[in-house]
Amino acid sequence: MRRSDKKIKHKRIIEWILKEAQVCRIAVCNDNKPYIVPMNFAYNDNCLYLHSACEGMKIDILRKK
Repeated sequence: MRRSDKKIKHKRIIEWILKEAQVCRIAVCNDNKPYIVPMNFAYNDNCLYLHSACEGMKIDILRKK
């Protein structure tokens, strides 16, 4: 993180954000160009679950790596 003064370090605050948010945004890079997509997710028992189809641009980009 570029701005360490903005970094959220406390686990309780991070968990609160994850439990309250309804959408997260996943960013990947394709040929040096960012691709950002909003996704539904769930957080439970220290695990983040992302809801996604098995195909699409973000999956294609991730498979390249």
